Amino acid sequence: MNFILGHSYPESRRPNEEQTQHIQDLSKMLVPAMVIQGLEQERYQLNMQPQDIHNVAGKMKKREAAGRTETEILRDTLQSLSVNDPGSSVSILDESGSIETILFQTSHMKAYLAQYPNMLFIDATYCVNRNNMPLFVFLVPDANCNGQVVAYGIIKDERSGTLAPMFAEFEKVNKLGESLKTIVVDKDLNEVLVLCVLDVVFRKINLIITMLSLS
Repeated sequence: MNFILGHSYPESRRPNEEQTQHIQDLSKMLVPAMVIQGLEQERYQLNMQPQDIHNVAGKMKKREAAGRTETEILRDTLQSLSVNDPGSSVSILDESGSIETILFQTSHMKAYLAQYPNMLFIDATYCVNRNNMPLFVFLVPDANCNGQVVAYGIIKDERSGTLAPMFAEFEKVNKLGESLKTIVVDKDLNEVLVLCVLDVVFRKINLIITMLSLS
C-alpha cells in the first residue's frame, strides 16, 4: 500500500493575495461571512466556507493589533462601526488616554428612542468584559410593552464622577428634553447614588425603583 503525504486543503478554498485582500476589505466593512462567501464564489469561483472567511479576517485582526494598546484597538473598532452606520453615535469619554466611559447607539436604537421617548429603563450588568467595567443598558417599552435597547454604556466604575458624564452625554446626544417623563432603575443598582445623579442630570422627571429585575 502506498501512502502519499501532502496538504489536503482544497485549492478551491485557498485565496490568493488579491482574493485575501478583497475578503479583508469586506470584513472591515462588517460584511457577514455568509455574504462574503457568496461574493467570493461569484467573483473568483472560490468555494470557501464561512469558517475560512473568519480565519482570514482573524489573521488580519492579529496583524493589525500588533503593537497597539487595547484602547487604540477599541477606538478603531468603534470608529468602523460608526462609519458603517452613519446614523449611529459613539461617545468615548477619557482622561489622560484612559477610557472612562463609552456610550454607543446604533441608528436602529436611536429610532426606537425617538418613537418612545417618555419612559426610560436603566439596568446594569457585570462581569461581561475582562476589565470588569460595568455595562449599563438603556431600554424603552415599545407599543407591545417589550423592552427595546436604545443605548449601551460601559463605564470604569460607578462613582458619581463617572455616572454623571455618561447620563449627561446620553441626554446631550438624544436631546430628550421634556419628552422624557419617567426613569425606572433596577432594585439591584446602587439606588441612592444612581438616583441622586439622575436627579441632577434629568430634572423634572419621575424616578422609580422597581422591585422587579429588569434583566
